[in-house]
Amino acid sequence: MKSFTSAGVLALVALGGAAASAQAGSNPFFLQGSFNGYAFDTPMTQIDAVKWSKTITMAAGTRQNGLAATAGYAQQAPPGFADARWEVPASGSLTFNLFNSTSWSDGWEPSAERRFGISGTTNSWEVMGGWNGFTAGTLLSSMGGDVYQTTMFLTAGNYDFKFRYAGDWDINYGNHTLGNNQGNLNVVVGADSNVTFQLDMANGRMRALVPAPGAVALLGLGGLAAVRRRRR
Repeated sequence: MKSFTSAGVLALVALGGAAASAQAGSNPFFLQGSFNGYAFDTPMTQIDAVKWSKTITMAAGTRQNGLAATAGYAQQAPPGFADARWEVPASGSLTFNLFNSTSWSDGWEPSAERRFGISGTTNSWEVMGGWNGFTAGTLLSSMGGDVYQTTMFLTAGNYDFKFRYAGDWDINYGNHTLGNNQGNLNVVVGADSNVTFQLDMANGRMRALVPAPGAVALLGLGGLAAVRRRRR
């Protein structure tokens, strides 16, 4: 499993310039899925050297599977025919994004594969993890822009985790962009601290942010100083 931490302020990193090496590719990507019989009849539009996008309308309230791929599946996301899964909102409209790079340095996972994102979902999401044996989820708050987040206190340890549709394992995301029912992500918590979990649906990426050990120590000292001031 891949571990990842953050030593800075818990802030979203802009997607622009995030890819260490972009693979523009001359072959077009097509959006495929249960909504079109996996036909190569829905071409995506190339937005820039990395991003391809397509907005389509599907039956509201249905759950669909799909992916983005070049003809013959030479390139695709999610990888390995691991379809994404989603629920169509009441509007029926969703925008699908393919990010054609396999080398990312923005601190998000996955970091070594193409990413598949979905913009416009209205689901509620929660994070599930090894801190409680995956028995209960913690609800994420919508931060706008299809980004969802929650912060929880965890004791030092090594934890597997993944994101799922609130209360429902039918839709869950782990270590392969938005591929459904894939493996867990992993986070190493070096010292007892608040850990922030983020799911960025539109950009097909996710992460756990852990304060650096020095920052945790400083926070502890700050709390001790406050206690001393109150006791005077």
